[in-house]
Amino acid sequence: MIHIVDDDAQVRAATSFALAAQGYKTQIYSGTDELLGQRHLRDGCVLLKYGMPGPAPREVVVALEVRGSSNPVIMTGENTRPGEVIAALRGGALDFLQRPYAEADLIAAIERALDRSRDFAFHRQRKSSARARLARLSPRKRQVLQGLLAGMSNKVIAHRLALSPRTVELHRGTMMEELGVGNLAEALRMAIDAELAPLTDTLVANGIAASQSTHSLQHSQESVATGVRADILPSLPPALDALEGTTDCVFLLDREWRFTYLNSNARQLLGTGDELIGIRLWDKYPLSGATRAWDEFHRATADGQARRFEFYEPDLRSWLDVSVRPFAAGVQVSFRNINGERWSKAQLQLSEQTLIQVLEAAGDGAWDWNISTGQIAMSSSFLSQLGYNPKTFPQDFEGLTHLVHPDDLPALSRCLKDHLDGTTSSFKCEYRLRRIDGGWLWNLDRGRVVARDPITSLPLRMVGTASDITHIKVAQQQAEEAFERLALAQANADVGMWELDLNTRELQFCERSRIMHGLAGTPSDVLTENEWLGAVHPDDREPAMSKLRKHLDDGSAYRIRYRTIGRDGAVRWVLGTGKAVSNIDGSTHRFVGLNIDITGLAELAATDDDSVSSISEELQRAS
Repeated sequence: MIHIVDDDAQVRAATSFALAAQGYKTQIYSGTDELLGQRHLRDGCVLLKYGMPGPAPREVVVALEVRGSSNPVIMTGENTRPGEVIAALRGGALDFLQRPYAEADLIAAIERALDRSRDFAFHRQRKSSARARLARLSPRKRQVLQGLLAGMSNKVIAHRLALSPRTVELHRGTMMEELGVGNLAEALRMAIDAELAPLTDTLVANGIAASQSTHSLQHSQESVATGVRADILPSLPPALDALEGTTDCVFLLDREWRFTYLNSNARQLLGTGDELIGIRLWDKYPLSGATRAWDEFHRATADGQARRFEFYEPDLRSWLDVSVRPFAAGVQVSFRNINGERWSKAQLQLSEQTLIQVLEAAGDGAWDWNISTGQIAMSSSFLSQLGYNPKTFPQDFEGLTHLVHPDDLPALSRCLKDHLDGTTSSFKCEYRLRRIDGGWLWNLDRGRVVARDPITSLPLRMVGTASDITHIKVAQQQAEEAFERLALAQANADVGMWELDLNTRELQFCERSRIMHGLAGTPSDVLTENEWLGAVHPDDREPAMSKLRKHLDDGSAYRIRYRTIGRDGAVRWVLGTGKAVSNIDGSTHRFVGLNIDITGLAELAATDDDSVSSISEELQRAS
């Protein structure tokens, strides 16, 4: 989402139109107050006009950072002085475009911002997952990991923590098991993702120096086999052997950006063997100097903080996922090729966008729930059905639950919990949502968890659809009311219903019809024609069956009087009426009708057939 903030309506409209023509989604705001008034901003970037009334650019950037937004800010301005541009960039703006600017320059700036936004969101997820896994460790095992992160050997860690080396070794092994990693490099990478602080102090520094001096000769003898220069060994991490066991490509650079080590994976991918040792990174790959990698590498060495990012390496023509970690003599770089992942992600995004468009066209709404942050992105069409403005509606889980009818909230919570816990394979729930006018909309939610943490199995993301089923619920209510009225009429008139399936020749009697015929069972039980005839008086069976078959053959309305014999031997007079019912396709598969107890009218039934017939016709019309 490109958030366009400009106090000029024509500029807002023109910019939104131009970006939409390039396939971007846009949202417009008349000022910074309107932007910051949004409780949730969809991920993307902000295109902000410089010099508008309201909060200063720096205040806008800070406000977005405080709320955890991953939206980088691109400033635009007209006749802006160099000092103002510098102030905006120092204030946190990612880029500054002077108007009038070329469309290609705008798109290039937006792509850089979106790369940064995606990297921020990815890093945030990695950080959250890594911290959750590190939280399993005991304080002592966490300290051991901090010592390894600082580049200490087991002996130095033992000295620092006043433990025996054997105890440290045991803690190290169980620590890696609890983290679910197969080698030290993976554990260190997880610690970096979680921004775990290294274990450092003067005693540790002395221990590192002593340890490195003790092992310097051994490392010198191994330099030919590993590609490590002997003259920089005292400054390298002591866990160098772990770098050969990782699945990532790893290389080390000195302070002059010269290669000092490449693990086997890096040598294989770069295809240069050990000839890179001593060569400057930027000389070997000059096009990288114009990419994000240059900025991230220099920032890492300037502030001593580890960084992780994705960028396109022009020399290799590949997208790379890169981690940069400074240490005493230079930087450690881990990277892997992610061309396949980016292609798959692009295809997934495209398919999700297509699905959302189809759902919008079908009248259903789509939603995407980031469970870790609580944010729910809902389609604008569904929110509009509720009467809410999609731009200002609080699209988060808490905001949505405030709209749920109190009587429906327990069932919704139960269904949701069952699915998040893995008890159910999918989520489905019907509940009411409060419209802006105070009325209620019946909503049918269907969804499924599509992402879980690979280690903890905790749900991370859930997607689904929302359908307005108010008209169905109204129809159901009307049907229930009609059935209640019919049941009342049946009770007062002593009338029962029956239905015959013409394909299976099976009958269904309501409870009152069963009582008239002296039949046991429930309305859901089916009867055969012979079972029905068994309840009919022997003298009336043949005429009743013959007349029924005649009407079934010609499809005409059916009406007959016959006697039934109950289990107690009591005889009742029944007036049966019915007619064929056509399906949607015009075919006839059912015969439905009424049974009327006319025992009290037996005399009338024998003398005035028209009166009884008129009664049955009135009851049929009522039903």
